[in-house]
Amino acid sequence: THDLSEAVALSDRIVVMSARPGTIIEEFVVDIPNRQDPLSRRQNHQEEMARYITELMKLLHLDETADQEEI
Repeated sequence: THDLSEAVALSDRIVVMSARPGTIIEEFVVDIPNRQDPLSRRQNHQEEMARYITELMKLLHLDETADQEEI
């Protein structure tokens, strides 16, 4: 998926790939309980999810894009 929130809610681990030629640049182990219940993860573990999403955004340089849009 390209949706970071969905990736965290559904996964035990997330592998991030670079642009072409598509090499693995990072692997995250998602240590949030209830992988079989993504809705519970979203509702009951918002802080943990936010930390993973923030780290993924930094890795993908999406945080820089967000900063530029605020100006």
